[in-house]
Amino acid sequence: MSHYDLDKWYQEPLGSSLLELEKRCLEDILPGFFGNYLLQPASMFASSHSSVSPIYHSITIGSQHDKAEFKPTVVGDILELPFFHDSIDLVLLPHVLEFQAKPQQLLAEAYRVLKPQGHLVILGFNPLSSWGIWRMWRRFSKQCPWPGKFISADKVRHWLKQMNAQTVETRYIFYRPPLKNLKLLQNLMFMEYLSRFSWLGFGAAYVLVAQKQVIPLKPIRAPWRQRQVAIGKGFAEPTIRGGIK
Repeated sequence: MSHYDLDKWYQEPLGSSLLELEKRCLEDILPGFFGNYLLQPASMFASSHSSVSPIYHSITIGSQHDKAEFKPTVVGDILELPFFHDSIDLVLLPHVLEFQAKPQQLLAEAYRVLKPQGHLVILGFNPLSSWGIWRMWRRFSKQCPWPGKFISADKVRHWLKQMNAQTVETRYIFYRPPLKNLKLLQNLMFMEYLSRFSWLGFGAAYVLVAQKQVIPLKPIRAPWRQRQVAIGKGFAEPTIRGGIK
């Protein structure tokens, strides 16, 4: 399963309904982050996810295979990002971890290229939801998004904490069941009011915001300086200004 399948699914009734709520959530979050460079994987909906960001340059990265369809800004491996350490202000990962064999490596790479105090925004499918229950029955299906490995926000937060990243915010969205009928999905729109209780964590998807923290080096005062201060309080400092006789 790849982002090609995810892009195709985003055009279906269920996928487009989720995309609408994700865009609303990002419209509320992304305008608060500033800088020069935003990085995200190349996809059909890359611009729709990041269009509300005030960051000057939006960079999309994709493989050589993506070049024909998505026209990425940079061709490269998302697991080995071709960027310097501390060079990107914001990394946006919309449902990328679920479809990677090495999600922790991807997360570590995203963290590596972030500038100090830079932000990481992750969109994920929540296994602790009606969608997660449905996936238990459909995990052998080839239809997106069910083959993806749903990773809980708690696990992502744990991985981030190991990297010294601070989770700033987690929002859960989409409380309707995974129905394919658009009319039924629209009729159940009232269920989205449950987002007021998003701290319960039952939404089908989540948007997690983390910040890269850098621990400042604590200067160590040299012992001889401490002794000099102690001596200076009561005694004159030795001198050889007059020479040795």
